[in-house]
Amino acid sequence: MKSILLSLCGILLFSSASSFADSVQTLTNLDASFFIEPNNGTGENLFGTITGSGVNLSVAGTSPAGWFTSGVGIAPGAYVGGSIPIHVDSILGFLQGSQPNLSMESADFNAGVFALPTNGQNEFQTVPATLNLMFTACLQNVCTTYDLNIAGRLGLYYLFNPIQRSVLRFPRRVRHVCYHGRS
Repeated sequence: MKSILLSLCGILLFSSASSFADSVQTLTNLDASFFIEPNNGTGENLFGTITGSGVNLSVAGTSPAGWFTSGVGIAPGAYVGGSIPIHVDSILGFLQGSQPNLSMESADFNAGVFALPTNGQNEFQTVPATLNLMFTACLQNVCTTYDLNIAGRLGLYYLFNPIQRSVLRFPRRVRHVCYHGRS
């Protein structure tokens, strides 16, 4: 009888320990598209969607001012871009048919660097990039953390401005940065 009680206590102990563990899930087969405007200091210059089977999310936020800044001249041959944290202001949408409360844990782009041309021409360039997002979704007091890593391309389109003595000017000349990826 004593061994049965000890066995039941052991089963209860092991089953209760797993119920308190945080679960981290990785979602796959997702498409992500983001549009990043020059940052004029007011924020809210990054907008995008993440979609896939059971996933439909909208994300809005800000890139750091030094990464893609409005009103700053950039000389030809300069390097711009690179990896950055993303300051997410809102994440909304549906997961697995439900609309949970979503909160962002961390977000960043791991991207290459753009070398601006020196030939006085308009140009569109792309570099490999990965969008990394970690967020928590809570529904009926059950919370799950999701970790997304979506590989894709980060593209920069800009127009050469000869009036500025071969200096590119934001925002009139750099039109936008775009990102598209698929996990």
